[in-house]
Formats: sequence, C-alpha cells, structure tokens
Amino acid sequence: MINFWATWCGPCRAEMPELVKLHHEHPEIAVLAVNVQEDVETVTPFADAFEMTMAVPMDTDGDVQRAYAVRGLPTTLFVDADGVIVGRVDGILTPALLAEQVAKLR
Repeated sequence: MINFWATWCGPCRAEMPELVKLHHEHPEIAVLAVNVQEDVETVTPFADAFEMTMAVPMDTDGDVQRAYAVRGLPTTLFVDADGVIVGRVDGILTPALLAEQVAKLR
C-alpha cells in the first residue's frame, strides 16, 4: 500500500491512525507512507506524534507523486504482490473503505 500525504493535510491527519493500525495488525502488508514535498524537520515530529513505525519515504521533489499521477492528498494506492495496482482512493480512507481495499490484496 502506498499512501501519499503531507503534515498540513487535515484528511491525512484524520486517516493516519487507521494506517498505523493497519501496519501493526497486518505485518504481511507493506505500508509506505510517502510524504510529499516536505522536509525531514517538518515530517519527523508528525511521524513521532502518530507513532508511524512504517516506512516513510520522502518525496521532496514530488517525482514519485507525479509518477503515480497523484494530484490531491491524501491518495492511496493498493498494490498486489505482483506489483499491480488493484485499487486507488483519492481522498480520505474511512475504516470501511480501507477494509474493502485491503481485501483486494489478499
């Protein structure tokens, strides 16, 4: 799962606890929380506050964001074991929507 987010994004803040929970409850699912165009000094306190123990790649130049045609935040891609994108959510992930998309990965 690849989630694109930023610290200033209200919906990103709202969904982050669900992503952290997913990371802890389903270690078989790789969760990448890609920060978009911020610096490490801004991201670190946010990641610490939300106890983000998943990988937090920094897309400081927005190259990854552009490669996946991410235009708004948050955006989450669900990628199966073969590397195929099987789901995409543009906007906030509710617990029900997250469960629906995760089911596609199994």
